[in-house]
Amino acid sequence: NPLNLFYASKAGDMAWGVGLNYSNSDKKTAKQKQSAMGLTGGVAMGNWDAALDLGLTNTYKDESVAANTIDFKGTSAIGLSGKYTMDTLTFDAEYAMNGGKEETSSAAVADRKYENTGLGLGVVNSVKKDGTDFFYGARYEMYTLKEKEAGAKTEASYMPIFVGIEADATSWMVLRASVQQNFLLGSEKTDTGAPGFNAESDTIGNDTVVAAGAGLKFGKLSIDG
Repeated sequence: NPLNLFYASKAGDMAWGVGLNYSNSDKKTAKQKQSAMGLTGGVAMGNWDAALDLGLTNTYKDESVAANTIDFKGTSAIGLSGKYTMDTLTFDAEYAMNGGKEETSSAAVADRKYENTGLGLGVVNSVKKDGTDFFYGARYEMYTLKEKEAGAKTEASYMPIFVGIEADATSWMVLRASVQQNFLLGSEKTDTGAPGFNAESDTIGNDTVVAAGAGLKFGKLSIDG
């Protein structure tokens, strides 16, 4: 049952906004409860915009298994993103970091500490003419997931390229389609931290994604699917 509160304003060419999100639940029958709270902020002006997400609290407790109570407390989380448009090109970047500690009441189950980081860089070229938007681009993404107590770590990187088109079929209907495929730099590597385990990087499998859609326009009302 999340709650989101926002306030935004515009002055001249600059628009900005801030937000507060809060979530809390207590499932007494299942003996599970959680709570999370964060702040968001963003600003846009001209051909650029930027945003910041801050995770302030993040906890859960699971007592559904009598022999092992799980108590998780998250560390502060942060997410940064930005976008810049130059002529027909749009560049974007984002960075995220979070983590936490999971404690257990059972001596047979070890406590765990987590640390996650992610980075993304992208560029899109968009050519618009006579009601048609043809776009193509590429994106590089990488992330690292660590479990400190066992020394486990997963590292992955991707570089999907994509191409798409959106066009007015009639005055009341728009059609769109795109295809995306990872290109060259796609690998995943997992080290469990177990003695004698030699982690190797594996090329990711075929991951072609095809998408299609349509929109119906009725005056100021539009319906998409």
